Amino acid sequence: MKKFLTKTVATLVSTVTLSSMAGAMAIPTSAVDMSYGVGKNSSMQYTIYTTKVSDTKVKLTLKILNNPGIQNMVFVIMNDPAVKSSNDDDYFDFPKRGMVKFHYYAEEKNYTSMTYIPQSSSSHEQFEFSVVYDVDKNYKGNYNFRVGFTQYNSPSEPNAKFSHDCDGNLSSSDADAIVEISPSTYVKLGDIDNNNIVDSTDLFYMEKILSDSVEGQLSTTYLDQQLKNRNSTWSKNYPFLKCAAVADIDHNAMIQDADSTSLAKYVAEAGAGATISNKEINTLLPVTVVYDN
Repeated sequence: MKKFLTKTVATLVSTVTLSSMAGAMAIPTSAVDMSYGVGKNSSMQYTIYTTKVSDTKVKLTLKILNNPGIQNMVFVIMNDPAVKSSNDDDYFDFPKRGMVKFHYYAEEKNYTSMTYIPQSSSSHEQFEFSVVYDVDKNYKGNYNFRVGFTQYNSPSEPNAKFSHDCDGNLSSSDADAIVEISPSTYVKLGDIDNNNIVDSTDLFYMEKILSDSVEGQLSTTYLDQQLKNRNSTWSKNYPFLKCAAVADIDHNAMIQDADSTSLAKYVAEAGAGATISNKEINTLLPVTVVYDN
């Protein structure tokens, strides 16, 4: 059954105006929503984000945001020839409560298929799994990933069940989204004012973003689109904000109170010289855009 995807999210930063945005006040969905056939929608949502492992490694993470009770699923990543994965277990991080199989085509070095079968389909918890890729630190261009589900089954959504044989190649038309990464450009998580320091000033702007948003939360997709538009109120009020997801501390594609709380805790711990609880804050993230397909 052919999949039809709705809108997606720019998980770290969008440097373009997404054509899917409609209306200045529109607050679109902030994750990849999966739909199957006309009128047969799935409530399963996921997002994708990246982290810098080292100067020569980048990690791409799939995060399930809304789990309707997945019985089994297969997720495929087609990576750009500019980056390479490996059969080494150190390159993969997957849920311990399910079974994940990795099918890796060594000849092309550009295809990873992940099968997830949880111990019970009654669980509705969020989970995530990651793949690490080797990159040439001297490579200055952008590289792309094609990502998408080729199999999905949830007992609570019998109409959404589907299976698709992509024959070792996830085409652009079959992909849920296209992920574009700028390997030579990074942002610091939590550095909202973009001065290379995460401190109380960033917390001030985080709270201001929330106070300016609708009902105290804001889609990163919408904010990135507004930041691109230099005539928008968001762009004029936050000219220093390099990307929306700098403020998305928990990588759920929404800027919410939880992000402010996490940043406040970091600022307090750093100021007191205490052990930092969230070690991802103040670390570099590759600039990444996820395009709806």
